[in-house]
Amino acid sequence: MKTINKTEIGKFSWAEANSDPNGKTSGTKFNAHIIVVTCCICILITVIRNTADTLALVGILAGLLTAAMAALNASKKKDTNDTTNKEVKE
Repeated sequence: MKTINKTEIGKFSWAEANSDPNGKTSGTKFNAHIIVVTCCICILITVIRNTADTLALVGILAGLLTAAMAALNASKKKDTNDTTNKEVKE
């Protein structure tokens, strides 16, 4: 069987990225996106400044970034079926 991938990157939606499996906006995912973007910007600024406490700040920001990434994957309800990829018989 051959899998046909019909995912189109041009149809990316921030609303869907911040939604739970039932289509409702998830506050946890929205906040996690904001934390991820903020941490990445702060890590970049901290590395560019290169002060004496750079390693400590990057360590703290990396821990916060890891927690935010875990929050993005958290979901309280069961996932729905993915219908974008179908298997076709040859």
